[in-house]
Amino acid sequence: MRATVQRDSRVTNDYGDSGAPNWETHLSALACHAWNKPGGQTSGITYGDEAVTSDYYPVMIVPLGTDITETDRVYEIQDLRGNQLFGTMTITVVLRRPGHLEVRMKDHA
Repeated sequence: MRATVQRDSRVTNDYGDSGAPNWETHLSALACHAWNKPGGQTSGITYGDEAVTSDYYPVMIVPLGTDITETDRVYEIQDLRGNQLFGTMTITVVLRRPGHLEVRMKDHA
């Protein structure tokens, strides 16, 4: 799998206003492994009177030393054939594990 990670590159003006996010590609073709892990958060979508909920959160592991933080976002994750597996997601936490970094995410709102 390969991930594209974006970083907000907006700058603050003389009045302290940073304006809208300016997402630019920070890492492209980042080697990773991603899956949906059960538990953790419940997200729901309402269609009319029906609520659809899911109890999972996306997880990605990347090599140690990868420059990725909670202020970045994952733009997409593709398989090796270029098929999109995950769309844009917000990074909630980056955890250091033996041999890799664990990146927990949530769907980008």
